[in-house]
Amino acid sequence: MCQANEDDKDVDPPRVGKPSMGTVCMKCKERRASMLIRVNDPFCRECFREYFVHKFRAVLGKRKVIEPGEKVLVAVSGGASSCTLLAQVQLGLSRESHKRLKFIPGLVHVDEGAACGETVEERVAANARIEEIFKQSGFPYYIVPLEQALRLGSSGECSAMESGRQRFGQGAGLGAGLEADGQGDGLGAGQDVDQKADGLGAGQEADGLGAGLGADGQGVGASVEETESLCGMFRATRTLTAREDLLFSLRLRLLVWLCRRRGYAKAMLGESCTRVAVRILAALALGRGAGLAQDTGFCDDRFGDVLFLRPMRELSAKEVALYVHAFGVRTAWRPALGTRAGSQASITSLTEAFVTELQAEFPSTVSTIYRTGEKIGTDDASRAAEKCALCSAFLDTDAVPASALQAALLSEKLSGKHRADPPPPCDDAAQCSSGQGACCRDSGADRCVNGESLTQALCYGCRLTVNDMDEAKLLPPFVLAEAEQREKRRLLKAQIQEFLLEDDDGGADEDETL
Repeated sequence: MCQANEDDKDVDPPRVGKPSMGTVCMKCKERRASMLIRVNDPFCRECFREYFVHKFRAVLGKRKVIEPGEKVLVAVSGGASSCTLLAQVQLGLSRESHKRLKFIPGLVHVDEGAACGETVEERVAANARIEEIFKQSGFPYYIVPLEQALRLGSSGECSAMESGRQRFGQGAGLGAGLEADGQGDGLGAGQDVDQKADGLGAGQEADGLGAGLGADGQGVGASVEETESLCGMFRATRTLTAREDLLFSLRLRLLVWLCRRRGYAKAMLGESCTRVAVRILAALALGRGAGLAQDTGFCDDRFGDVLFLRPMRELSAKEVALYVHAFGVRTAWRPALGTRAGSQASITSLTEAFVTELQAEFPSTVSTIYRTGEKIGTDDASRAAEKCALCSAFLDTDAVPASALQAALLSEKLSGKHRADPPPPCDDAAQCSSGQGACCRDSGADRCVNGESLTQALCYGCRLTVNDMDEAKLLPPFVLAEAEQREKRRLLKAQIQEFLLEDDDGGADEDETL
């Protein structure tokens, strides 16, 4: 891909100079071209719009995943790609559309301001801009803070939803999800609440900080304790790579919870072809190759009842930027975790810089990575029955003894035995899962049983993320609860193992089996 070879027919075409003002559109051959998509592909404004819309609709048409009348949740982060996705959905549902889309859309924005270091005022202003875009669409919409992920139980359902209506009445903290006809106008809506806010910005009048989730006006505000817990979890994560990976998993979990609660069977993500190409290389570097088909494919079915779709994955970031500029798509950009960190701060940002720089010189880079990633997958028959407690990807840790994973685990074990400082004891020895009065490490174990049970419940990629955390107990409660539940099942199975009947694979008689 990076070398010029006379015998290679797939090399990039020779570059030409910038098209002059008299260059005509390559499609209609009549109007003057106003934008250059690829090396030798000039388009006029009208033809580019037709090309863009056709490419978006073709992705949905080829898969035929969405049924007529089905509710689909559209995730909008405020960036160019997700806002363009919203514009395409609006266009497809309009009466002027040649073949109208037949699903029922809903919009959602996950407020990640607490994890990204935004102040209360910045979060309120950013969510107000998002809400203005949502109101113009006319679709039901929800604005949910990332802190909501801390309320999810082991089954992915919220464990404290009954307090929502009461929180709304008190104007409690940064609000979460709201619908167009709900009682709450959302973050920064400007409605004065007589009660003092007991969430973010406590001690000040709650100027629209409470928000209603849905038409019933239930509020799911984020309290100060929840925001501090979320910020503490990200502060305890030492590397930006691990923080970005953790944020991605929490975002998916939160979207799944909202889909299940509001009856959405599918959710659309606005990831462009460029973003997918970057994620393919970054996922391989992060040890997530086994889940590459779910992380980058058109349909992510890891959660079973909720499917994540990527209808923008055929369109590059350049095409999206040209569409936003040419047709005035309104965006509401807000900073991410690595906005001010530089191109070498994380594996993802470094991979993105590498891909974009290579794409500038070799325009087939993104498409080559993207097409190669489509061919990478795992055998469905080899998928494990259990899934990762954090990201819900299929566990890839049940590997053969000669695998790279087993070599890495052996190296980690040997390194732990020869370190100078012994591991710290459990915070609460009485709660140690060894069942003894003292910590299980005091009895000579290499690691605490609690830590071992958590590790066994995570995939290899999430294990690397948790290893970069100072304290694993700061993980969301649903992860710890799931790990504890699996450990209890394992111990119970071990206790009744002698009473279980084994499969008769050796041709033994029935009497011998019994």
